[in-house]
Amino acid sequence: MQAHPHISAHKTFKNQALSQMSYTKELKVVEVRIGSDGWSARGLVSDGSEAEVEGTLSLQPQANPVKGFDDYFLNLTVENNRRNPWFVEFWEDHFRCKYPNSSRTPYNSHYSTECTTHEKLSRDTLAFEKQLQFVSDAVMAFSIALDHMHADLCQGKVGLCDAMRPTKGPELLKYLRKVSFQGLSEDHFKFDKDGDGPARYNIIHFKQIRPGVYQWVQVGEYLEGELRLNMSAIQFKLSHPSPPESVCSLPCDIGQAKKYVEGESCCWHCFNCSQYQIRLPSDETQCLTCPEGTKPDLLRQNCLEIPAMFIEITSTWAIGAMALSSTGILMTLLIVGVFIRHNNTPVVKAAGRELSYVLLFGILLCYLVTFVLVLKPSDLVCAIQRFGAGFCFTVVYAALLTKTNRISRIFNAGKRTAKRPNFITPKSQLMICGGLVSVQVNDEKPLYFV
Repeated sequence: MQAHPHISAHKTFKNQALSQMSYTKELKVVEVRIGSDGWSARGLVSDGSEAEVEGTLSLQPQANPVKGFDDYFLNLTVENNRRNPWFVEFWEDHFRCKYPNSSRTPYNSHYSTECTTHEKLSRDTLAFEKQLQFVSDAVMAFSIALDHMHADLCQGKVGLCDAMRPTKGPELLKYLRKVSFQGLSEDHFKFDKDGDGPARYNIIHFKQIRPGVYQWVQVGEYLEGELRLNMSAIQFKLSHPSPPESVCSLPCDIGQAKKYVEGESCCWHCFNCSQYQIRLPSDETQCLTCPEGTKPDLLRQNCLEIPAMFIEITSTWAIGAMALSSTGILMTLLIVGVFIRHNNTPVVKAAGRELSYVLLFGILLCYLVTFVLVLKPSDLVCAIQRFGAGFCFTVVYAALLTKTNRISRIFNAGKRTAKRPNFITPKSQLMICGGLVSVQVNDEKPLYFV
């Protein structure tokens, strides 16, 4: 049998308390100081060291008053309690006097007054031990076990029988394990399968209730394997109510990997992965670059395909652009028709008929490229978009530049001579215009056709 019925429950309670006091965040553990019942709510521990003891949790065996004991003890005197050889010393120490005819001791030698023997104990001057219930339960457990043992071995015989002389400890232990009774404190008592008494604890907490004022307060209880803890009542510091963290390294944030300190398995430094890297859940020490066309998800743990974003042909912007382009195409074709109808007239010839057709062709291409721009992207569509956007404007600007240059050279030459300048024939103009356009074609060709 164990001397104290609550000792073996201490380890169980501590494990459960630490488990409940732990936080769900990875690797975050609360630093908790848990005191045993040997120094719970004792001024010897906290007096003068309040700042150091603040925030402590302690165990206090849960005990209820023993019914009738207070009245019994308050009615004791030296005369009616001769069986207690230390009661005289208690009396002298409590009333600060020397009891008549008592032996001289180092403790009463300095008392100058003599006790009247009429002193009376009162509740105002006495503080009863709160754990008296355990003594009462222990005495009752032995008395009931002995009574059951006597009934079985002595068969109703008064006094000790030969079967109980001497009383054997292992035999008595069997009866002790089986006792079950309601004690004088009205709590039920019995031993568990391990031979321990019922584990009942009050969980008390030393906190600063206001600046400079400290107090032990109850924040929970532990009743025979069940822990009840009021976390909201626990305050580790008055200015810092949240519990402190006890970790070597905090968890890395999203998008960060760990670099362990050499020789350590619980301490690390966090470093950032790049914008297009992820950290695999299976390996927290490396960053992996996402393949082309993918990007990290919000948790930076998986690579997701980048969705293709383009103008839908049914969108308002696309319909509006195609409507304007269609109008432009119709106007361009109308003008082309006018030029074809009047192809051999002096006005059309004087305007540079061949270059005018090239110019109209370039303008028509500009309007037609709009329809390619609103198509769903593909390798061919993207190539046409990139090449066509530059090519059609190059045709327009090359035709305008060639026409302007031809007219300029004709007027400049007319001021000096009646001879016609070189390279003003339609064939020459088309070659010059083609040469200018070829510069753009050669610039675009490596991008799409090589």
